[in-house]
Amino acid sequence: MSSTEAMNTTDISTDAVQLSRDLTIYIKDEPVKSLAIATATGFVFGGGLNSRLGMAMITMGTRMALRGVWGYVLAGVVISRSHQRAGQDRAEHRQDRADLRIP
Repeated sequence: MSSTEAMNTTDISTDAVQLSRDLTIYIKDEPVKSLAIATATGFVFGGGLNSRLGMAMITMGTRMALRGVWGYVLAGVVISRSHQRAGQDRAEHRQDRADLRIP
């Protein structure tokens, strides 16, 4: 085995160890999401998409996910606009205070 091959093997094993640690941390931090991902993966690889029931479940899950995403998007738009407006109000208030100063 050449030194380059040995180095590549070491890099791969180091990457695998880091990936394992990252996954462990993610699972501890996000247990519900991890369970959902594992369930969906098992469903797909288990052949669940080949049945009508499987397709119906995927369609319903996709709709629910899209509703949640749109909720976050709309909330983000509303919040960012309110922050922009608040910043404009503060700037106008500072300008009004500056206008009131006696030269």
